[in-house]
Amino acid sequence: FSGMAGRGPVIFLDVDGVLHPLNAKGFPLHADHEALLARQDGDVVDGEFWAPCMEQLRRLVHATGAFLVLSTTWRQNPKTTAAVNAQLAAFDIPPTDQATPILDYFDGRCAEVCAWLDAQRSGGEDEAPHEHGEACEAGGAYRCWACDPVPASPWVVLDDTDLVGGTGCEDCRRRVAAGHFVRTAADRGLTPADVDAAIQLLLGPAGAGPPALPPT
Repeated sequence: FSGMAGRGPVIFLDVDGVLHPLNAKGFPLHADHEALLARQDGDVVDGEFWAPCMEQLRRLVHATGAFLVLSTTWRQNPKTTAAVNAQLAAFDIPPTDQATPILDYFDGRCAEVCAWLDAQRSGGEDEAPHEHGEACEAGGAYRCWACDPVPASPWVVLDDTDLVGGTGCEDCRRRVAAGHFVRTAADRGLTPADVDAAIQLLLGPAGAGPPALPPT
């Protein structure tokens, strides 16, 4: 990425259902319900940021040298963002100052991921990416990350939601589906198998480098 040159692979990180498992009602599985209801902004309740999931995230970050971009709803409030970073640091995972932009709910999380990637591709220049869902001009000098077949750095999205089959920009969902998405099971959170899959997407088989992308 021109805007983040030298920082290596990217992990777009959800929290709920990834860094701690959820129960059938969508609450952290190992947390006390009353404590969840009583907490203030920025508080972390026992059972959130569950150690087995955090240890798997640490393994992924250390194995790939990737840096984190928050795509979770925890990024929407400075206090909860700080809480995430405090938990990352507690598990020897580098904190992050990066987060996807907050778009309209109906745009979908994939569009937010692509918007962050667009911003890095433009390098902060005045040239703006086309709107998501709008066709790129054939042979144009600028191609957005939603439809560029040759990304400069590998990236992966960790999320418990079905982003690919959800709503929002079709082009963005297609790009995330093309070798960039590891969906966790919400009732388990991040597992060793999920991390193995993410490592292969970021580094390729046996660390051979990023995998080839299918034609778009």
